[in-house]
Parts: sequence; C-alpha cells; structure tokens
Amino acid sequence: MSGLFIALLGAQGVVFVLWAIHAFRCLFKLRAQVVAETGILWPRPRVALRSFGRFAVAPAYRRDRLILIGLTVILFALIGAVALVSGQIPR
Repeated sequence: MSGLFIALLGAQGVVFVLWAIHAFRCLFKLRAQVVAETGILWPRPRVALRSFGRFAVAPAYRRDRLILIGLTVILFALIGAVALVSGQIPR
C-alpha cells in the first residue's frame, strides 16, 4: 500500500464521519420541527415526506443542504480517487 492510498483512505473515513454527523443532524432538526408543528410524537410517513420536500426547497435549510451536498461530492470524489489509486479501475 502506498502512502497516497493510506492518506486517501483516511481522508475518506474522516469525510464519511462528518457526512454522517451532518446527515443525522439534519434529520433530527427536521423531526423536531415536524413534532413542533403537528404535536405528534411519531409523525406519519406522509408528514415526514412533506418535511423532506420542505428541506429540499426551503431557504431556511439552504446552509444545511449546501453542506450536505458538498460533503457528498467530496466523499464521491474520494471514493473514485481511492479506486483509481488502488488499481481497481484502469488508468
């Protein structure tokens, strides 16, 4: 294993952890808002889907969306780089 491969794999792990933390943070924020709006502790699937749609377009969630999209793009780029460096895809 080369040093570059190990560095990319480590970076991929760090970005994945950041991505997972942010994704769960967004989900918990959405759930808290739905519970506050409806007063129902366990909202139905239709209400949850509506909140996901709101997350996709509402200006209030713009920063969260951009961070999640950015981390996803970085993660995919690192996955491709690791595959390229490891020889899994032809150069």
